[in-house]
Amino acid sequence: MSGRIATETGSFDPVKLSEFLDMGGPELRDVLLAQVQMDLARCRDVLTAALASSEPSRDMNALRKTAHEVKGLSVTLGADSLADTAEQAEQACTVHDRTALAVLLPMLEAQTQQAGATLAALAAGD
Repeated sequence: MSGRIATETGSFDPVKLSEFLDMGGPELRDVLLAQVQMDLARCRDVLTAALASSEPSRDMNALRKTAHEVKGLSVTLGADSLADTAEQAEQACTVHDRTALAVLLPMLEAQTQQAGATLAALAAGD
């Protein structure tokens, strides 16, 4: 994946990621990177908790909102594969498609975890 910042489950478009991180100037780059990491971690925690709970007790509205937030963050950062998974999960939550969610939630949780790890490595390299 030449020209992309690769992860195990996807990648970031370096142009989009740089545009986002540079929008506040050099003085806000670390702040933006830290905020995105916290936002993804919070979303990942919701997904992890949902996976640990029994399926009937899952709050579909909360999962839909979380998938929507991951989708928005991913589009902003240029993580297209993660955005696609999040969009599919959001749609599955909207229509209460538990069969699709059985596949999508673990994928979304893993991809969100990996994206957070990639951003943490980027922050450590700054």
